[in-house]
Amino acid sequence: MDLKSSDYRTKKLYYRRAQWAGGVKKSLEVLIVEAHKMFPTVGKRTFIKSNGEIRCASDKFDKGVYLHIAGYRPGESTSTIDVDKALAESDVYTEVPPKGKDYLDGDIFAYIKGNHVLFCASGLRETNLRYYLQKIIGRLGHSEIEKNLSLMKVANADKIAMIKKEGVKEIKLNVSLYEASLHRADKEAKKITGVCAGIADELKAMFSNDIRLSDIGEVENLNVGLSLSFDGLTASKHKKDAKFGESGKLRLLKTAESLIRDCDPEADEDEFVIYTNKKNEIRASEINITSPARIRKHGKSVSKIGAWENLRAYYHALKEEGNLSK
Repeated sequence: MDLKSSDYRTKKLYYRRAQWAGGVKKSLEVLIVEAHKMFPTVGKRTFIKSNGEIRCASDKFDKGVYLHIAGYRPGESTSTIDVDKALAESDVYTEVPPKGKDYLDGDIFAYIKGNHVLFCASGLRETNLRYYLQKIIGRLGHSEIEKNLSLMKVANADKIAMIKKEGVKEIKLNVSLYEASLHRADKEAKKITGVCAGIADELKAMFSNDIRLSDIGEVENLNVGLSLSFDGLTASKHKKDAKFGESGKLRLLKTAESLIRDCDPEADEDEFVIYTNKKNEIRASEINITSPARIRKHGKSVSKIGAWENLRAYYHALKEEGNLSK
């Protein structure tokens, strides 16, 4: 069967490294294999969240662990619309899921080798993958890992080393006021764009006295553009004080570190730009070790087998490049 380009979706593949504190020396791969052998049914691999359920829909063990994580809201309906384009109006309907099924909110495909975690997402945040791994390992009996398992962006270490060596000259933040406020309200989100979310809080406080401006709406068209930079001119006026400006430099460095560590994998390229004293630039899109892949469509998602094959190939490419040993 001949496939067209429209039969594929382009997805980003991401790399993370699993870490946790405690005395358990087994790798994440070994722990997940043990857990799935102990809990072979999807019922035992299903966990409730505040906005629905997360489960491992399927798995495979072959020189690594392959996982398909699905998210859904039990019994929730979906919306449909009339097909007939000759109508003056199109009605929208509520359709319940077929008997014995639920509508997916989205899914994540992952490949785990040792403590290396590679994944691509389709409609679900990365936090859902970490949540599943924490919960299934907790169900295995390792409560200490459940509490502090993290999936580290290894590329961060290189960027943080760069800014510590070269210093930070300027940070430019560019974000929609609505999006910044949304990140603050999203309890599932990590400390994404924490600086920009803080700015949104301050502006909301400024607007709070006017009832017309107190809420930031979905159609808000205000953008936050903020530049943080070290004022060398002012520093030169205080040459007698050798320590003048040191706290300012440290604040810039710590703010840059925070942006790098907490960067959202789906962040826009220009959400922030960090300029070092040696004129190097670090953009939000560069923080993650990532690669695009064309994967065959499967409904609104992508083929499970296609995703797993691409993730394993990406693992071997990173290994050959030496990125897994750093």
